[in-house]
Amino acid sequence: MPIGPSARLLSQATTPVYGRHANEREEQDLAAELMGFLSTSLGSSETTHAWLQRLWRDLVTP
Repeated sequence: MPIGPSARLLSQATTPVYGRHANEREEQDLAAELMGFLSTSLGSSETTHAWLQRLWRDLVTP
């Protein structure tokens, strides 16, 4: 699991996605998707509402 600010976010995201017993590969895959999504948000001027809708559309909805 990564160390730093992203560790808490990843930890909180892992349980709803994979349950309490995610394996290392699942955590790595989720971390890569989450970091990719967050990197597209840097410098964005979108509203919080629009950002949350994009988060839902891109990461939560398969």
